Amino acid sequence: MGDDKLERLLQQADATAGELEQLPTDLAARVRRRAARSRRLRVGVGAAAAIVLATGFTAIWSRTGAPLNAGPEPEPQYAGARQPERQTADLLAEVSRLRNEARVRLAVARETESIMRRMRRASEIIRCDPMPDPVAEVRHQLDQTAFTLVQHADRMCRAMDLCSSAAAKYRRVIELFPDSPWATVARQRLAKLEIEGDIS
Repeated sequence: MGDDKLERLLQQADATAGELEQLPTDLAARVRRRAARSRRLRVGVGAAAAIVLATGFTAIWSRTGAPLNAGPEPEPQYAGARQPERQTADLLAEVSRLRNEARVRLAVARETESIMRRMRRASEIIRCDPMPDPVAEVRHQLDQTAFTLVQHADRMCRAMDLCSSAAAKYRRVIELFPDSPWATVARQRLAKLEIEGDIS
């Protein structure tokens, strides 16, 4: 692709892009608030699940009123020790106790399953809507800004023959974004301008 074609494409892109967007002054505070909100959401879901689980166990326990373990089992009586009617009554009482215990355990298992389903749903919601890493987002925005400034300075020097103004923009990129790869590009362009004698 020829230089004229490339220059026309850059000019069209600049006309489409418009003015450089200013970064908000409270960007760091916004990033901190967003990260804190993400942390609070994760902790809140865990705490809510624990509270629901504890409440469910308490509700089931209070509804049934029967302990899970009613104490040590009675000593078995062997032949001739009791009358048959008494043995039948003891067996029926034991069956009733076991039924109550089974009902309580089944209710606890169902409530636990329901809580686990809600926790899985909550974790899926968090996984489906992840918060982007605010630090990476800020770095990306800074790199984009540095790139735009370098591109604008290039245009000033080549198309408008304003190399001194372009040099000032290159210095600004080096000053504001020293760790950006575009700062390295700005240093190279500035050195080239000084060697060619386009700036003093």
